[in-house]
Amino acid sequence: MDAKQCQRCGKTVEDSTGRRGRPRVWCSPECRRLASEERRAAHSAGRVVEVHEEIRERVVDRSRPLSPDGAVERVLSDRAATEKLLRVLASRLRKDPPHNPHQWQEDQMKWLIRDLWQAYHGVDGSVPPVEMPETQPETTAATAEAHRAAVALVLGSPRSTREVLATLSGWAKTGTLARGEHAATLRAAAVLHETLQVYRLLPRR
Repeated sequence: MDAKQCQRCGKTVEDSTGRRGRPRVWCSPECRRLASEERRAAHSAGRVVEVHEEIRERVVDRSRPLSPDGAVERVLSDRAATEKLLRVLASRLRKDPPHNPHQWQEDQMKWLIRDLWQAYHGVDGSVPPVEMPETQPETTAATAEAHRAAVALVLGSPRSTREVLATLSGWAKTGTLARGEHAATLRAAAVLHETLQVYRLLPRR
């Protein structure tokens, strides 16, 4: 006796010889359900309608909110984000300069900025040779938005801002900032350093 095939998917139907009830027509309850839906749809519409089951995978974003430490790391890992942070600091000082420079609440920050500048230029103002710049990988829109969020988070925390400045100062001392790809960061640092001097937050040489 030939094996019976499912009328819907063509798979072999389990032999029901010797069992009570109607002979098996479908290979599984799932095929029976889908075939029933097809019959109902065909009856209501007057035409044959095939029902295909589609399984969709829902991706749930379980990413954790960016921490201050994570924001510092992200800013330092992207040269454009580092440059933006320094320029925003300078812009904020120009828009809202302290009325009393001697009581500026970020007093420790200004010395970090001076240390950064002096570590790169030297106390005598000399500038070390700069290597040829390297190209920076293209930044996607999602990555750019993530870096903007990281910059905003760092700027909202004086401790995180000081940590970025201290790291940059360390890079200047070890010669890392002498590499050409950091030229934009150095220009932004120069603007920030000059802004501090204009508002007498740092003494001019």
